[in-house]
Amino acid sequence: MASKDPGESTDWEVATTNPGNNPFLVQFDPLRSRRVRIGISSLWKAYDSFPAYAAFCEIEVLDGGKNIARGAPVGSSESAMRIGRTESLAPTESTLTDGLGQRGRLVSSREWLLGLDQRLKLERQLYGLQQEKAAIAKDWRITGWIVLAVLGGVGTLVLIVLPVRYRLREKLHISQVRDRIASDLHDEVGSNLGSIQMLADLAEGHAAGTGPTKELKRIQRIAAETVSAVRDIVWLLRPQGDHRIGTVEHLRETSSIMLEPLEWEFTANEAAWQCEMSDESNRHLFLFFREALHNLLRHSGAKKATIRVECDDQRFHLTVADDGCGIPPEKLERPSTLRALRQRVEALGAEFKVDTRPGEGTRLELGIPLGVKPRKKQAAAAQPGIAPG
Repeated sequence: MASKDPGESTDWEVATTNPGNNPFLVQFDPLRSRRVRIGISSLWKAYDSFPAYAAFCEIEVLDGGKNIARGAPVGSSESAMRIGRTESLAPTESTLTDGLGQRGRLVSSREWLLGLDQRLKLERQLYGLQQEKAAIAKDWRITGWIVLAVLGGVGTLVLIVLPVRYRLREKLHISQVRDRIASDLHDEVGSNLGSIQMLADLAEGHAAGTGPTKELKRIQRIAAETVSAVRDIVWLLRPQGDHRIGTVEHLRETSSIMLEPLEWEFTANEAAWQCEMSDESNRHLFLFFREALHNLLRHSGAKKATIRVECDDQRFHLTVADDGCGIPPEKLERPSTLRALRQRVEALGAEFKVDTRPGEGTRLELGIPLGVKPRKKQAAAAQPGIAPG
């Protein structure tokens, strides 16, 4: 319903079959209005017993192809029910006009069609390359048969040696993978289990019969975080996987879990959301970030934390800052202070800077060199923004 003047409104009633996850467009004559109200009188069902609900991912009000509702305030009735993936990432009314859908930024029809045209061109190029590859492979097969015919004796020897070398190489690779998993589980799970033990000791000192304490609730959260961390380690060791979320999205989700007791802020520029690094670099980066947040929670006494991620053509920058007690100079000079972080920095071949003063908080800056320019994801990626704690 679009209201022209106070007390005056115009209604449109539209019936449609279940649109699913597809965009749904309602057209009406141009008019001047102050607000738009959307109401649902009934839901379409295939069967009476079939569960049904209505949900909005993004709402746009178009005037000549321009979205005039971008960033406009949104209100909802008290009876509206929100459905989110997790409590920490549940959507709010403001996300209905932020220009983002479930899978990233919404684009115009023209931009979408241009993208399809570009995809067609790439597919044609791919088909041509495949044909060229087939022709080259055929030539090589012919050459290979000639070589095998001439060097039959040498080929027989190679067939005996290569399997032995392959088995030895795979055995060494499996040993390295096991060592890496053992190291990561020791660093990550050991840290979390240590936190669980300390909180359990605090919980024992509370009087019984008062219900779940804050410490016990936090034990549950850290236990869930531990399971997630182990899953991430195994996930990172896999050479491929389209199911992975992006590097910055992983850092933001980790922040939402670990910094829940504090006021926190997460920001990233557009290039950072699109940046991709190798599995090995991601592994060390994630473990560096978790260790930094563990230190912040356990030792700083901070009330607020700020995480900033930036990326350019040469480096991936990560900054973690807090308003806690800081690190005394004499303690900072000890080899054991921040040793785990420095080990990850060395493995990354990165630059590391610590800016801290007693009573003025701590600021950690990490700069990871990129071997090549950041690659942009073909699929729509999450857009940069601020995630307040």
